[in-house]
Order: sequence, then structure tokens, then C-alpha cells
Amino acid sequence: MFDDASYRVRLEGRAELLDVTLLRYRALKDMLGAFTWRRRLRRNGPLLREVIAMQPRVDEALGVALKKARAEAWPKESATLQLAQAVDDLKNVVWRQMGKKLKATAHPTFSQRLAQLERLAVAGPRRVYPGERWKVSLEALPAWLPELETLRGFGEALEELFKRPTLESQKLPYQADELERLRAQWADGDKALFSVWERVTLVDTTRGIERSLRKRARRAPMKAPRNGPELLLRAEFWRTLALAKMREIANERVAPVQLTDAELLPVVTWLAAREQSDLARLSGFEPARAAVIQLSAELWLTVHRTGRDPSFWERLYDQASAADQSLSADADFGRLRDNVRLFLAVATGRPSRRPLERPKRLRPVPSTLAGMVAELRARVLESPL
Repeated sequence: MFDDASYRVRLEGRAELLDVTLLRYRALKDMLGAFTWRRRLRRNGPLLREVIAMQPRVDEALGVALKKARAEAWPKESATLQLAQAVDDLKNVVWRQMGKKLKATAHPTFSQRLAQLERLAVAGPRRVYPGERWKVSLEALPAWLPELETLRGFGEALEELFKRPTLESQKLPYQADELERLRAQWADGDKALFSVWERVTLVDTTRGIERSLRKRARRAPMKAPRNGPELLLRAEFWRTLALAKMREIANERVAPVQLTDAELLPVVTWLAAREQSDLARLSGFEPARAAVIQLSAELWLTVHRTGRDPSFWERLYDQASAADQSLSADADFGRLRDNVRLFLAVATGRPSRRPLERPKRLRPVPSTLAGMVAELRARVLESPL
């Protein structure tokens, strides 16, 4: 005689997990065997997500149970051994069923096939008529989708910052540490936003859902989001507005340097820090690129800031020297150099000379950006107060 309860105890809670998994696999097998399997999987999306989430633990529990059974020679009559074998058999059946549904696109692991199946069933391509667009978008973006939780935090952070008014005559309404926290979220938020838009695009072969949601995303959300599509709309609206506001700030303060979308947030973060400290430095860029951006901003600050800055000329010269070293063929470098040359020409402007005054000999303009900065400093210091 044998005591089957002792086998369950030896599995340390894994047998209970296999009990639940057996029921889940049976439900999956029945759904995948039905003619309307996509509709049934859509209706049971939370079950599918539970199976996906628990699959690593199930694989580990199943492996331990079968290994112990072989090593300890458990009898075939053991209910615990029969449970493990039933789960393993059902797993193989579901594996083959998923392969038939996914065909050539099927991934090699069970967990990957489950994720593929979820996407195919819940957000798989089908023709959606205009009256069904909102209903299908709710199906394609269920509340349990992991990307939606990321979008919730991303949208809240964007709204909190960029609903503040920005006035040219005042300092930026953002603190550097707030923007740094947003920078930490931005990559994951962008990734989640792309993934959710991809689901919306794939679910409707007419692309009507995508067009409808993108049109709605141009309007500011007037209430807190309650479902997946509304979370998408809020994140998309505030991300678009954030990029527009940051580009407006950059166009004013670092012109003529033209920034890409990926450069906007780091530069605006630095500008906010620069308002608090002259020692703030732009990070995350190649040294030459950072030097061009900082030099352009410093020139803007000379016109718009009051007060004495004893390290101003040293910073300008260092940044110009760094830019000269590797950006001679860069378009932004060329535009900035032309601006500095123009600035140099008008920096010492004086009233028209008197009729009997001899014209002064023109001094040559240096060819390098660092030379222009040095010449500009010399002319400014020589000019009478």
C-alpha cells in the first residue's frame, strides 16, 4: 500500500497548481476544438491571460512532479502521478491545436504560442463595419492587457506636466526632476503605445478603427479613462501635445539647431536644469552634438537673462571647440556658425561715423566657431559702455 497524500506533500504546493491547470487546459482544448473558437477565446480572454501568466510555474511544477515520480518509482495507481500525466497529455494536445491554428507562424515554445493565439483570437484581422468599431476596439484592448497599465501611468505623467501653461516671458513650468522621471517612463510608454496601436491596426482589415481612434485622439480627454481605448486616446493626445510644446520651446531657445523627436525631452530637461544652475550639463548626447545644442542655448540666454555670469565666455569657448572637432560638415553646425558670424558682425554696432572720421580697418572673421567666439568676446570687451 502507498500513501498518495505523501506524494502531494512532497510536491510542496505544485499538485494544487496542477489541479487548477488541468481545468484550464480542458477549457482551452474545448474552445480550440469548437468551430467558433475565436469568438469563444475572445469571450474568455481573462482565462487565456491566466494560462499565459502561470505557464512558467506550470512548466516547472510539471517537470518536478514527473522527475520525482521517475526517481522515486511512484506506482501507476497514484492519483498525483495520474494528475501530472493528464496535465502533460493535455498540454501536448493544446500544443498541437495551437499549431494548427497558427500554422507556419507558430513559435517554438508553449508560452509563445499562447501569446500568439491570444493576439490572433482577440485582435486577429477581420472586417469591422462602422457600427461595430467601438465594440471591437473594446475587445481588442481589454482591461487586462499589460500594455494598458503602462499607458495609464504614462498618460497621467504627461497630463500632469503638459497641461501647465507655457509663457515666453516666464521660466519653464517644469522642474528638472519631474522631467527626469518622465524620461524614465518615456521608452516604455512609447513601446506600449506602439504595441496597442498595432493591435488596433491589425484587428480591422478596413483600418476604420484606427482612423476613428486617431481622429478622436486629436481632442483633449474631458474625463478619466475607463477602458482600454480611452487609455490609448489619453496617452496619444498628451504625448502629441507634449512633443508639440517641447518643440516650441526648443525652436525658441536652441534655434537654429533642429532637434529630432527623440532629442526634445533630454534637451528640455537640460534647459529646465540650466535655469536653476549655470553648471548643468546636457547628457545622453555625443559630446560634439551636445556642445552645439548648449552653445546655441547659451547665445539665447545672453539676450534673455539678466545678471552677471563670470564663466560665460569660458563655457562658450569650450563648447565651440568641442563642436569644431567633429561637426564641420553637419547642417546644424553650419547654421549655428552662420548665426554666430552674423552675431559677430552686429555685436559692436555704432552710430554712423562723422564725415571727417577715418573708417577703421576691418578685422578678419575667423573660420572656426571657437575662433569666432574668441573674436566676439574681444570685440564686446573693447566696445565702449
